[in-house]
Order: sequence, then structure tokens, then C-alpha cells
Amino acid sequence: MGLVGGNVIGEVISAVVKAKLSLVLGPRGFGRFSQALATAEVADGVAAFGLNQAGPVLGAEYPDQPGTFLGVVLALRSLVTLVVIGVGIYVAPLLIQSTPPFLLRFALLALLFSPLAGTANIPFFLKQENWRIAWMPGALAMLSSALLILMMWLAPSVLYALAIMVLVKAVNAGLVTVLSRTRYRYRFGFDRAIARRVARVGPKAAWLDTVVILYSKASYFVLDSLGPVALGIYSIADQIAAAILRLTGAVSATSLAMFAELHAAGDIQGLRAFYLRTLRRIGLTLFVVGLVIFLLVPPAIHRWFTPYLSSLPVLYILYVGVCFMAVNQLTSSCLNGLGHFGWVATVATINLFVYGVGA
Repeated sequence: MGLVGGNVIGEVISAVVKAKLSLVLGPRGFGRFSQALATAEVADGVAAFGLNQAGPVLGAEYPDQPGTFLGVVLALRSLVTLVVIGVGIYVAPLLIQSTPPFLLRFALLALLFSPLAGTANIPFFLKQENWRIAWMPGALAMLSSALLILMMWLAPSVLYALAIMVLVKAVNAGLVTVLSRTRYRYRFGFDRAIARRVARVGPKAAWLDTVVILYSKASYFVLDSLGPVALGIYSIADQIAAAILRLTGAVSATSLAMFAELHAAGDIQGLRAFYLRTLRRIGLTLFVVGLVIFLLVPPAIHRWFTPYLSSLPVLYILYVGVCFMAVNQLTSSCLNGLGHFGWVATVATINLFVYGVGA
């Protein structure tokens, strides 16, 4: 719950500052900012090589070789990330017309820090000590918020806003790496047998991550032909929906290692009870957040964010979708904890097909 609490604090702070940013940049600028971030998130989903989900599960297989396993993860993620950045620099501007190419390419720089952060996070999940970094989302949100406020005061710009996001990613990677290596005293190594094992599982989990992030962010590409103003109006609703998913996703992510541990111990009853208990926790979170959305957001938009009035119907639709996606997050974490990455990837592919036909 500590990590979830940290995410709540971080999301609240970020929401307030991004709301102000949307007014300063206007729908057009905010649409371009959001589309560039969405492009980076899709690329990051591919570059993670599925190890955000598979890492803690596979790491449980090598309790006596933590440094070697983490070295393999870092090497594979770094290699895939460099390939994705290289391809993305040329492909993104061909797919997107609403946002200038230089903004898209600049947003991709944030990927450089993902391998370090993603690798350093794994020991905290394996040891069930993610509460030790529960303060980080709030602290990083305060840092990015302070920098964004300074930027809005001195020189409002989409490019500067993206530069701040890249800087915060770098700070996050540095902090979590130092904390992880200080706490667990591992040294990075490399082993071909472990690399082969990770490389066999990675593509299945990578496909899953890619599909999930695509049907979360594909709207920014589908709506590209409507122009940046339409994207800005949509992005306000999406920012709120994405914040809810990050909260429920934090619950699911912290559950992954426990699912793997209960499965390894053969405790099916305990696994079922843990799943249902976590599901109830997510349901309560969605209920409370839903009340806030329907009671507080419409008056706030009518009073302070009139350029974004048409985003309200979009928000209501997205909230319903978020409820289903939150349950899907938890169930996917459970199946991933059991090692069934292929099953989850198959279901996610069907979901993407349905989404694509509808779009």
C-alpha cells in the first residue's frame, strides 16, 4: 500500500500542474505535448522487452545470482531500447502529422533512462520491499511540478515541457539505481544460459506490453488527422483516465511478485484469496475515484477550463473503459505471475483487434 500511496500523492500533484499547463499551452500546444508523450510511451512499451512484467517473475528463478540476472536484463533492455530509438526517430514523423518531428524525436530521448530504472526496480519487487521506494513518485512529481511551474512563468513552450519530462526520467533512473545497488549490494554480471531464458520469455511478454500500450495510446494516432486542437481536448480526458490506471496499475504491479511466490509454493487457496482481496481493493479505488470524477470534475471544467468543455463526454466513456482495464491489469498480473505470458498476450491481441476494427 505504500507504493500505491506514493502514486496517489504523485498523481494529485501532477494533475494540478498539468491542468495549469493545459491552460498555458492551450488545446493546440497541449495536444502536441500529449501526442509526443504518447509516442514515447508506445516506444517505451516496445523497448521494455516485456521485462516490466517478466522481470520479477524470472528473477525469482535465480535467487542466488541476482547480480548476474540483473546484468542480463540491463544488457537486453539497453540493446532493444537503442534499436527502438533508432527506428522511432525515422518512423514516428512518418505516422504523425500534427506534431513537428523534432518534438517527437526529443520525446524519444526519455527512453535512454528506462533500462536503468526498469532493472533497478526488480530487486524491490522480488524482496517485497517496494515500500522502500514508495516516496519516489511523490518526490518526482514535486520536482517535475516545480520545474514546469518555473517554465510556465519564464518561457512556456512544448519543447521545454518535454525537456523537463526527460530530465525527471533521468533523475528517476539515477535515484532508483543508487538506492537499489546500495540496499542489495549486487554486481552486474552476464550469463548466456540466463540470457537465453530471458530472451525466450521476453518476446511473449514484450508483445503483451506493446499491445497494452497500443490500445491505451493508439487514440493519439487515430485522432491525428483531426489536428492538435482535437488532440488537446481528448488529452485532458485521457490524462485523468491514465492517472486512474496508474493507481490501479500500481496495485497490480505490487501484486505480481506475490502471485509468483504463491504459485511457486503451490498455495492455490492463498493465491485465490489474494487475488480476490486485491480485486476488492481495486474496486473500492475505482468507486471513490468515480465519485470524484462525476461530482468535482464537471464544475471545475465549467469554471476554469472552458476551452476543454467538450472533453467531458470523452471522460465519462474513458472511465467506463478504465474500470474494465483495471480488472484486466490485475488478472494479467496474476496470469503473468503463473508464467502464462502467452495466454495473456493472446487475449490482449484479440482486444487490440476489436479496438482496431472499432476505431
